[in-house]
Amino acid sequence: MVAAFILKRCPHQLALRRTLTTTSNAGAAHLQPSPQKDHNHHNSIFSAKPKLAPLRSQRSPAATTLPNITRPTGKYEVPASTTTLQFRPGGTTDAPLATVAYNSQAIYIYDDAMAARKISPIPLRESCICHLCKDKSSGQKQYTSVEIPTNISIANVKVAQNGLAITFNNDIQRYADASHESLLSWETINTLLERIEPARTSPVWPATAFERTGVEFWDKDSLSKQIRKIDYDEFMQGNEAMWEAIVDICRLGLVFLKNVPRDETSVERITQRVANIRETFYGRTWDVRAKPDAENVAYTSGYLGLHQDLLYLHDPPMIQVLHCMENSCAGGESLFSDGERVARILLSLAANEGDTSSLTQDPVPYEYTKHGYSYRQFRPLVQTTAAGEFVHVFWSPPFQGRHESLDSDLKQWLVEAKAFHSLINDESAMWQGKMQPGDCVIFNNMRIMHGRTAFDAAGGSRWLKGTYISGDDFLSKACHVPAEIIKKHQGDELWDTRAASRELESSVWYTEAKEKRDALMSSLRK
Repeated sequence: MVAAFILKRCPHQLALRRTLTTTSNAGAAHLQPSPQKDHNHHNSIFSAKPKLAPLRSQRSPAATTLPNITRPTGKYEVPASTTTLQFRPGGTTDAPLATVAYNSQAIYIYDDAMAARKISPIPLRESCICHLCKDKSSGQKQYTSVEIPTNISIANVKVAQNGLAITFNNDIQRYADASHESLLSWETINTLLERIEPARTSPVWPATAFERTGVEFWDKDSLSKQIRKIDYDEFMQGNEAMWEAIVDICRLGLVFLKNVPRDETSVERITQRVANIRETFYGRTWDVRAKPDAENVAYTSGYLGLHQDLLYLHDPPMIQVLHCMENSCAGGESLFSDGERVARILLSLAANEGDTSSLTQDPVPYEYTKHGYSYRQFRPLVQTTAAGEFVHVFWSPPFQGRHESLDSDLKQWLVEAKAFHSLINDESAMWQGKMQPGDCVIFNNMRIMHGRTAFDAAGGSRWLKGTYISGDDFLSKACHVPAEIIKKHQGDELWDTRAASRELESSVWYTEAKEKRDALMSSLRK
């Protein structure tokens, strides 16, 4: 039994995907010694360029089991002191030749078109999930990382039925007599050589959910053409209708259900059809109703501006579920706006001017202190990776707290905040509609800004029942959307966050946002 490795692309990088596979040396391809090649070129770390349309026909059957993820391998020079062998990945006579070179310290794989990729013994051994290393039932490791000797090294590389089988010198002591091997699958090797795309398989890691479903940014007109109301009974069956709803939450950020029973437990049933409920200090579920001495601005009848919920928590819930029980009063229309679209555009505008610090580094305090609870977090308007790529947008004016430092110059931040506020509230950006009893909206709290118009509590009743889902729980479900549904919406292309930001830069939205932001910047200079 050996461990197989398969590369899987994540939104920001390639990741090493490992799957369980049984191999034998029966029918192994012949290894041909070959002279050492000169691969002095391409000594830089591999850059994960987005590649679309993976070649599904070359996917390994082993790619259907749950992966673990490590960092991608880079491109390296092959040392002179290596044993060098040629083989045909896949064990077929028509596969182009490739070369494996190895010594005690590393394995290098390359061909005529691709510089060498290096695989080191410790991460290779650490990643093994054969029957000796991982429990077949639980999928958990049967050894600890600290059992691996620091002087573990490569002993031998040979061709097996499903890939290259590797044995080690100085292996884990209790496995010394177990003839332990690890395997690099043909798919991994072909992916390393960029002969095929990383497999888009299911299950996949939660981080790849949006990559699989794709993301569509919207304004009022474009959302009005796409927003759906899915029947409650069909959704609750857990079949195509449920998966279509999850796809809409990923792609558009929200979806509606209709014909939901007027039952206080309906919101729980809907939520648990997707994932576990994220309980907060508001309770397992909560009621949005106007009441005196309200502990939350949502529990009044006044206008509630666009915002996100619970930004004062360390991990705000990703998904919000709201079931309309009653809505007979005048007013009380729901408001939604695509905050991520606007945030990405402002980030691109600031980056093109050479300074994103006011968006990404000025901390905004969010707090809640009432009824014995005390929460506080500091968040920028836009969170980015170290490379400056968009991660999250944070906006919740009703829950902003006081600044600890009163000598900070926040003029530039205020310009960016004004621009963001203006753009998400623009008539062309904000979708508005009145929920009817039996409607339920499910939306991404980390992307979609939501609010409500004022309503006349004396002239009727407005009652919504709500709850939350954490990001971990939602994405663990969303990454299992069936391939046939993914293909219907996204085709064979992988959505890429960097490409999405570039596309926004060429949109009409970008031009309009630039004009508004430039006008605000001009007022700052006066």
